[in-house]
Amino acid sequence: MEFNHVSLSLNLLPKMTQQQIATHISSVAKEMPHFSILDILVGLLPLKIATNILEFVAIAPQTQGNTINTKIAKKIANCVSNWRFEVEETHGFRHAEVSGGGIDTQEIDPKTMQSLKQKNLYFIGEVLDVVGRRGGYNFAFAWASAYLCANNIKKGKK
Repeated sequence: MEFNHVSLSLNLLPKMTQQQIATHISSVAKEMPHFSILDILVGLLPLKIATNILEFVAIAPQTQGNTINTKIAKKIANCVSNWRFEVEETHGFRHAEVSGGGIDTQEIDPKTMQSLKQKNLYFIGEVLDVVGRRGGYNFAFAWASAYLCANNIKKGKK
């Protein structure tokens, strides 16, 4: 399988604007001046991601809150809401797995698999944020959700 380079852009905190992220960082830094910037970010993101963000923006993880100005907060916020990088390689199809993510199941009708936001738009299988055990369970869910979806579409065609 041939692999082409892919550029990705991730918004790690989609429910917050860049300004809200920057304001949060600045506020915590002001209230907790002894906290490091890594301590502050770990309040928002997992440790490994926070560490990578700081490396990406070239800010030392041990930078103390009392030295964090608006410019630094905005730089970090920009990266958190628009983290861009190149995927240079994969471990191949043999090691490919999905661990989570996808369309929030609260946004679909579980009896029909139809979107609650857009009529006649359906989501099934691994495109949904459903995580299960390995060993064929994803196939069982894919088939079951496809069955529900197909039956609903069929009913609508009558």
